[in-house]
Amino acid sequence: MARGDRIKLTARIIEEMQAPAKGLAFLWDSEIPGLGVRCTEKGVKSFVLRYVPKGGRRDRLATLERVDLKFRPLSVVRESAGQAKARVTAGADPLDELAAQRKAPTVGELCEEYLESHAKPKKRASSVENDTRMIEKVIKNEIGNMKVADVTSKHITDIHNKLRATPYHANRVLALLSKMFSLSIGWKYRIDNPCKGVEKFNEERRERWLSVDEMAALFKAMGASKNTRTVNAIKLILFTGSRIDEVLSATWDMFDLEAGKWIKPSAHTKQKKTEHVPLSEPALKLLKGIKASAVEGVKWVFPGDANIFRREGDKRIDTGEPNHLQEIKREWASLCKTAKITNCRPYDLRHTFASHLVSNGESLEIIGKLMGHTQAQTTRRYAHVADEAQRAVTSRFAGIVEAAEKKKVGAANGGK
Repeated sequence: MARGDRIKLTARIIEEMQAPAKGLAFLWDSEIPGLGVRCTEKGVKSFVLRYVPKGGRRDRLATLERVDLKFRPLSVVRESAGQAKARVTAGADPLDELAAQRKAPTVGELCEEYLESHAKPKKRASSVENDTRMIEKVIKNEIGNMKVADVTSKHITDIHNKLRATPYHANRVLALLSKMFSLSIGWKYRIDNPCKGVEKFNEERRERWLSVDEMAALFKAMGASKNTRTVNAIKLILFTGSRIDEVLSATWDMFDLEAGKWIKPSAHTKQKKTEHVPLSEPALKLLKGIKASAVEGVKWVFPGDANIFRREGDKRIDTGEPNHLQEIKREWASLCKTAKITNCRPYDLRHTFASHLVSNGESLEIIGKLMGHTQAQTTRRYAHVADEAQRAVTSRFAGIVEAAEKKKVGAANGGK
């Protein structure tokens, strides 16, 4: 067919198009001028667009996509070609656009830039570790090879829905994606956030803390454990209500054992604010005991193995850097089994600290300060415990009133 000849392309015509013996063969569409199909000697077929750039004299040929009519019907290809022609009229050049698209970052590249430019400089090490885990196990597997600009709300919704069996995890992945795409707007990778409008799953808030009897069983199990280092870390979490990573990464220069204070630097806390935490007698006794047997020159309260590792894919790379204790989950599981404690996470030690203080009449404001809450609503989750404590006080007063009333009645009867 001559260069100027055009026919109405159909799926059948494109399928029956024969490869040329040499060079390239073309079929041109009569519906969208400039749209055509190119076929190579090896039978590779692609949709192309022939156009003249605005202000130009010679026509150019842009390869739009490989022919795959099962994936992209001809009607969709025509629509895309029509949009490209409209952009040409407005002054754009499809070849320049395609070149820019090839250079555009993938989601995998966005993930790496997020970690290096945002997460590592601005977030705690444990948060960076969590982000990295979600990136490697979920995000890269699902959309890592896609261009950042090509990701749609549907892609995000599909990822979120796949994780619906674990709502908390699903919502954390969604939050991470939203942050990355929000940053991508500022970095000029795209103009909108595809996570906007994706509804979170409802999360049932856990209300689990240890009873006095469970704490007694836990202390008995800890007393029998040979893993003293991890047991001591668990005790400090319970005695202070601190976050797990704050305890595990604590260094001796943060503590004033004479004044009985734990000074948490801003880089160490979730709120990025320095916190001055008073230490109870059990916490002080514990820390002084650990200090007495600590190896001189080791800065960590709970030192870990000799070296730490970073992950590169499935490989663990030894960094040669000294390390602190990394996790307490295995020892915690063993202790719970021994103490016959069920459905309790290490983080519930923090809830135990707060809940027992509230039930014993301490104010939510004071507890919020002890736990490093910057927003009152965070501490309000313990309000129902405070209500129960107040109800108990009210009941005691009701008993006093009732006794007084009976005494008055008795006195009146005696007077008769």
